[in-house]
Amino acid sequence: MGFFGSKPKTPEQVFTPRSAEVNVAMYIPRPDLEEKLLQALQGKLHVLIHGESGCGKSWLYKRVLSDKKWPYLPANLAIASNMGSIAGALKNAVDREGQATKTGYVEKKGAEIGVPGVAKGGLEHTGQYEIGEKEPFEACLSHCRAKAGSQPTFLVLENLEAIFADEKLMQELGNLITVLDDENYSKYNVRMIVVGVPSEVREYFTKLPNRQTIANRLKEIPEVAALTHDQIADFVNRGFRQELGYTIADAEFDVLVNHIEWVTLGIPQRLHEYCLELAYLAQKQGNTVATTMLEAADRSWLEAQMSNDFSVIQSIMNERETKVGRRNQVLFALGRITRAEFRNPDVEATIRSEFPQSTASVTINVSQILGDLASRQTPIIKKSSSKSDAYIFTDPRFRMCIRAMLRKDQTTEQISHLDIKDL
Repeated sequence: MGFFGSKPKTPEQVFTPRSAEVNVAMYIPRPDLEEKLLQALQGKLHVLIHGESGCGKSWLYKRVLSDKKWPYLPANLAIASNMGSIAGALKNAVDREGQATKTGYVEKKGAEIGVPGVAKGGLEHTGQYEIGEKEPFEACLSHCRAKAGSQPTFLVLENLEAIFADEKLMQELGNLITVLDDENYSKYNVRMIVVGVPSEVREYFTKLPNRQTIANRLKEIPEVAALTHDQIADFVNRGFRQELGYTIADAEFDVLVNHIEWVTLGIPQRLHEYCLELAYLAQKQGNTVATTMLEAADRSWLEAQMSNDFSVIQSIMNERETKVGRRNQVLFALGRITRAEFRNPDVEATIRSEFPQSTASVTINVSQILGDLASRQTPIIKKSSSKSDAYIFTDPRFRMCIRAMLRKDQTTEQISHLDIKDL
């Protein structure tokens, strides 16, 4: 709400799913993770931060570094993937901050106006800028140290997943970690923070020739995962009630929180996305949030953020709504399973529980359907790397999409999906 004449906040000022900067008002503290990260940053090793996309890895390290007022330089490894080298991404990061070294200039005569009506000779300088004599990695370290003075400082490599499958770039990353032991580089006292989705980074580096040197210099903090139920409740209350000043009836609050948690999996970026759509709907209803808006919010969120995932799930579903649409039942069951990994018996048990009428005394060929879902051109599940008889979703967005779009008729047990084409 407006306070002492200030303008009320708008939904997009409160819910900011794409913000690179930390939204301080909506940042949900994670004391355990923040403590683990701070301990790692105060140590001597390079730090690995991993977690699913959208779980708040960037906001986490930015918040901790900001609290300590420690400077850092972010470099995007997606740029390295595009350019074919991490060195190119580092040069880009330094140049982006306007800190390229001036190596020369071109003089040409100009005219300055001194005493009125009297022109006098002057010089115009056109600068020529480039990284300088140092190779890009050392130039980057030098820039970080100059920027930080005597404070601790860090080089942050974002989006590790962009190069994880590229053996050449991963080897280059390993070499950069190793070369930091060299006195010509260690003198800058800059440490790396590597941020990305993969959790098996340490295991990857054990396959490289210089594996021992690399593995001994990495500290991995616990996974940055989804928010807890209480944190999600705090997020919803803070966003709608405190920041926007919207009304939510106490009797409906828990239902709202439970549904938002269910469809978003508690992933911070998805929470921001979903609540933004819900806030727009509430804005049209006198700034009141109600459970009757949830289906419309589901549809708006699917259309705005998950239309591609929606199309994939829709293409998998049985073409006609029949009483026994077994593939639809499998999809619905996959959405109901809460564990990251699941096996054939887990899916079959869920199907029999959700669809008792159509599964009574019949055989369900779950393994064949799961195999088909995993072998499609755009697979929504795949075999788990840790357990040969288990599956995982290829992307958590598919689980979210299934939960938001599929509906079960309690009487007929038929599965249908929300229609977003008319939004």
